[in-house]
Amino acid sequence: MPCEEKERLRALYNAAAECYATAVNQVNLSRGNSTQVEYNRARALVDEARSTRDASHLALEQHK
Repeated sequence: MPCEEKERLRALYNAAAECYATAVNQVNLSRGNSTQVEYNRARALVDEARSTRDASHLALEQHK
C-alpha cells in the first residue's frame, strides 16, 4: 500500500522542481533583454525557488 505522506511529499517536490526550472528558464530568456533591477529580481526568484526545491527534496528523502 503506498504511503500517502510520501506521495504528498513527492508531489510537493515535483511542483517545486518545476517552479525552479521555470524560474531558471525565465532568467535565461530575459538575459540581455531586461534592466538590471528586473534581472536581479528574477535571480532572487531563482534563489527562492531553489531553496524551496531543496527543502522539499530533503523532506522527501527524510521521510521513512
